[in-house]
Amino acid sequence: MGTVKTQPIRLDLTQFKCPRALIELKLNLSSLEKGERLTVMLNIEHDNQDIFRFLDLDIAGAVVDVIKHEAMTHTLTLIKS
Repeated sequence: MGTVKTQPIRLDLTQFKCPRALIELKLNLSSLEKGERLTVMLNIEHDNQDIFRFLDLDIAGAVVDVIKHEAMTHTLTLIKS
């Protein structure tokens, strides 16, 4: 059994719009082990509905733990399930 990292992996998607942001998120989620955390930063000015829809459908294999809304960024912390 592998050890699970306690510090979240950070993924800055602020420079990407969908579909590229969604593709990058999917690639990073697929490389996580169960229980690992991924902190994702999204640009508030971009349309991120596809990402939120993907996470809501529970096909992501991850649970949204924390959502923070800051100046120009949505920051999501996901836990691989």
